Amino acid sequence: MGARGPKSKNELSLIDNSTTQIQQRIAPPADLTKNEQSIFQDLVNQLPASWFNKTHISMMCQYCRHVSTSQMIAYQLQQLTAQQLLNEEGLTRFDKLSKMQERETRAITTLMRSMRLTHQATYDHKTSHTAKHAAGQAIDKKPWE
Repeated sequence: MGARGPKSKNELSLIDNSTTQIQQRIAPPADLTKNEQSIFQDLVNQLPASWFNKTHISMMCQYCRHVSTSQMIAYQLQQLTAQQLLNEEGLTRFDKLSKMQERETRAITTLMRSMRLTHQATYDHKTSHTAKHAAGQAIDKKPWE
């Protein structure tokens, strides 16, 4: 038979505190710029602590570098005015920046797929069928029904 009387907090606890381990999140490497470190922190904090481990750091750093570079290019594109696009020099600059932006976007997308960060990688096919089915019913239903 067990002990008599009310149970203690430890006995009532659903979590076994003796075996619980807290997993530390990966810190951004020191060689990243401040902006890249911020992107790194955002990436790590958006997912469960167990999602990334030390083997992912180099890929995560490259992702952060590409995102940071993409932001710089986007800023440069925003600075171009319609008047600047009327001359050859402005148009050439716009074309170069657009091509650079496209390369960065492709690199970011590739890295996101590799790290399984896209919607497709995190979407459950079972629940997607239900969501599509429910959406279809909402569309097919007439407003007066």
